Amino acid sequence: MPRLLPLACLVASLSPALNAAPEVRIALPERCRLLTRQYFDLRVEARGLTDTGATLSLRDELGNDISSQFGPADEVTTDNDWLPEDIDKAWVFRAKSFPVEGVKTIVAQVRDANGTGNNTQKIGVQRFKARPSNK
Repeated sequence: MPRLLPLACLVASLSPALNAAPEVRIALPERCRLLTRQYFDLRVEARGLTDTGATLSLRDELGNDISSQFGPADEVTTDNDWLPEDIDKAWVFRAKSFPVEGVKTIVAQVRDANGTGNNTQKIGVQRFKARPSNK
């Protein structure tokens, strides 16, 4: 019986981690700034999933669904970290842009059987001004 107590404590300490919501990350360069209509790739990564059937939705700072602005992911991959004990998934949206300047907020929400994980990124978008040519 004394040997079972440490094992029971170990299992009890691991169970919250096993039932945790996914860990979500939007992969953009630090302090990402763009020009209007400048193309960029958006990558959303999720770790700690219960299975590969996790779903992604993109929202703005008000909670409005903006997934349609990005369309379907151009690439969806799983097991990106090659760690068999950790199920992960990534969605890549290629050649996306913002037509209007301002600070854009993207909230990535990944949902699986254990819950929903979120990550928020703000992107500064500046208006592109072409310089007049010198003649």
